Amino acid sequence: MCYSVMIKQSVNAYGARMQISSRTQAVEEQLEMQVYPHGGFPVVTQKAERKIEMMRYSLVPRWSKVEKPKFATYNARIESMPEKPTWAKPLTENRCLVAFNGFFESCYEGTHEGQVVRFFAPEEKLLVAAGVYETWVNKESGELIDSFAIITTEPNEFIKQTGHDRSPLFLPDSTWESWLEPRERTATDWQQYLQESHTTPELQVEAVRPLKACKKK
Repeated sequence: MCYSVMIKQSVNAYGARMQISSRTQAVEEQLEMQVYPHGGFPVVTQKAERKIEMMRYSLVPRWSKVEKPKFATYNARIESMPEKPTWAKPLTENRCLVAFNGFFESCYEGTHEGQVVRFFAPEEKLLVAAGVYETWVNKESGELIDSFAIITTEPNEFIKQTGHDRSPLFLPDSTWESWLEPRERTATDWQQYLQESHTTPELQVEAVRPLKACKKK
């Protein structure tokens, strides 16, 4: 589970790296934040044009009657997305990229047992993961809430040895256009595309703080 991500980039540097043509007004000049579920974070979408948008980290399914479902929706497991009502439609209709300088995990075993750690790329380069998003409508007020989830997969050997059992599903630059563009494919097709196309970036790790409880649940 990727429960928190952080970014520290100017919007110009971010835009150049992600090949952005525009951004919404909610995106500030300096992207400097760490987000937990339900907080706001920048994502990259592409309908008519590629742009940065601020969305809530925890996808609200379109069919949900409440703004905050009782189950966790900040990560989507690639292995089961086509079979899950929460994920199948976003996978075929609303795909995005989530770029960050680090992601945080709790380790209950491995070399960093009992620690919360941050994984990051050498030189703090941006890591780019696949994501999905939805726009949820509050039936009473008419308010629109844009929200997203990071897609996760099996960890590489480095993450596994560090002590965590999942990883964001990272995408190389060469796949971004195909992933973002509206295309007629089934959820299973997209699942296969991600499993065949994802990459394993070089990562480093640092301990952030001790876990309050290091007993694995």
